Formats: sequence, C-alpha cells, structure tokens
Amino acid sequence: MRILFVTNTGQFSQPYLDQSARYRCYNIAECLAPISGYSAFVSNIAKLDKRSLQNFDVVIFHRPNDTRVTRKAIDYLDKRNVLRIADFDDLIFDPVYAADSPMVRNGFRSSESVSRQFADCHSAVSTFRHITVSTEPLKQRMNVSFPQARCRVVRNGLSHHWLSSVNSDRASQPSEKAFVIGYFSGSKSHDRDFASVAGGIRRYLDSDRTAKLLVVGHINTDKADLPKDRIVRTERVPYEQLPELLQRCNVTIGPLESTRFNDCKSGIKLLESLALGVPFVGSPIEDISRHTLPYRHTAKTEDDWLEALTEIRDICLNKPQGAQCQSTTPVLATHSATALLNFIDEPHSVCR
Repeated sequence: MRILFVTNTGQFSQPYLDQSARYRCYNIAECLAPISGYSAFVSNIAKLDKRSLQNFDVVIFHRPNDTRVTRKAIDYLDKRNVLRIADFDDLIFDPVYAADSPMVRNGFRSSESVSRQFADCHSAVSTFRHITVSTEPLKQRMNVSFPQARCRVVRNGLSHHWLSSVNSDRASQPSEKAFVIGYFSGSKSHDRDFASVAGGIRRYLDSDRTAKLLVVGHINTDKADLPKDRIVRTERVPYEQLPELLQRCNVTIGPLESTRFNDCKSGIKLLESLALGVPFVGSPIEDISRHTLPYRHTAKTEDDWLEALTEIRDICLNKPQGAQCQSTTPVLATHSATALLNFIDEPHSVCR
C-alpha cells in the first residue's frame, strides 16, 4: 500500500521545519517505511498535480484548504476510488472558534480575518468522509462540526531518527550552574499563554535567587514583571539544534491560556523535553495530563507552578538529571503509524 501525505505548510523549500508538518506527516511516514507492504511519501500542496497523485492507495491532506488545487486533487482521487483523509492538529476547521485563535487573542489578526480562514478550511473538510486528529478534545470538536464524518485520534510521536541522534549526543547534566527554566515559545502568538502563569514563575524566581529563565523565540515578558537580569533570551533555532538548548535546562515549561483552542492542542513540548530527560511542567490539557510519566507535572494556579518548580529543583539537587525520564517515554511515532494503519485497514465498505 502506497500512502501520500500532503502538507499545506508555507515552508515550501524546507517543509520539515514546520512543526505541524513534521509531526503529522514526516514522523509518521518515517515509521511506516520499514513496515512490509507499506510505503509512505510526503509532498506539498503547491507541488500537487495528477502525475504526483498517481499510484497511491491513500492520500492524507494535512490541514486542507478549499483551493482550486485541492478541489482538482479531490476530483481526481474520487474518480479512482482512492481513500482520502483530512488530518488536523489544531482547532482551525470551523469559524465558530475564530475568536479563540491565538493570533486573534494576541492581537496579530482580526477575528474577521481568521474567521474567513477557518470558513475556508471548513468548506474543504466538508468534502471528506474520513478524518484523523491529534487529540481527543479535537475529535470531540470535529464530531460536533462534522457529525457525518468518521474521525479517529492519531497522536503525535517523535521521529526515530531525531531521537537516535539525540541519544548519541545527549549530555547527562545541564552545563549551567544556575537552575534553568526553559520556555520554548515556538511561534510569536504565545504572549497571553506566558502571561497566564507569569505570577507563579515570578514567585519561584523570588524564592530561588540563582534561578534563570531561558526564553527561546518571540515572547513579550515586559508585563510579567520578572527580574530582567534573570532572563536569558535567544532566537529560535533549527529543529536539529533544539536538543542543545534543551540540555541547558533543568526543566522546561509549557503554559497555555485556558481556551477551547488550547484545550485541543498536543503536548509536543512534553515529548521533546522528556526525550532528553529534562523534566516538564505544563498546563493541564488532555494530551499532557494523560501521560503518567516521571517528571511530568501539570500546574494550573500560581501555587501549582511554584510547587512543581520547587519539587523539580529539589530532585535535581539529589539525583542525576533525567535518571528515569529517558527510559520511560513511550512517545515514538510508531504508535501514530499503528493507529493510522488501523484506521485505514478497516473494511473497504466502511472506509470508502
């Protein structure tokens, strides 16, 4: 069986650098490749034509939009009875959720603009009978918007290749002498996420005068009233350089403002941090709370954040960094590939 993943990323020259495309397409395709009888490929929607669609049994459109290229591809596949699946890892498929978009809440785009984008996505998804999503809350939202569709959760997972390269270079201890809290903001639309937990971070920094906050990426901490001499900033780095920065941290954090959009998000920061044996504290979204792993903490209130960071600091003082975490992290994309194949391999009459 030949499977094609179609990304919708704007990273045309290097689509792997897009986190969403990496986890939903490349990581799963990598894990499908060694399985006998299956082969997987990844392409960008901008490069899609009839020739590139030939000889595939399954085509998975990641974050499809209602464009001429998408409509032509769908028409071509339907005439050949090819199974096509829409895939989502964010709550972007219905305009009713536009106001919850981080781009709107952080003031980067208007609600009307995002609503039009989500409506365009909604139009594309309405043509699909089969959908995969990354989290259970996202599935619940999908079932409300598209009750006629067949939807399955296919969780995110790490790349074997990335993990093996991390393991070969992994440092056992952060090089910093101070207790380092790492915040990897990813995109520029996380100001409100960080502000929602700034009080707890500030209280911890006040309690531990040696601690530092490492901020990677674009985030505005001015309103958080944190001691500026305790904040170390660095620009975002290519994905292959991420382990080097992670290894400078004693703990990483994943704060999220409580919204419908964020409730559906994936715990990717958790996966990457624990893969290097670095403890993690995050907001209690479903895809983080479901893990019962050493050094996985969730925090909601200021007291929760202070308590979690204090506990991790005490552990670091008495135990080598990552002593248990590395060996108990079942987050490889192998699980994602298995879930996807189970979805595909259901009876022909159900899938088509």
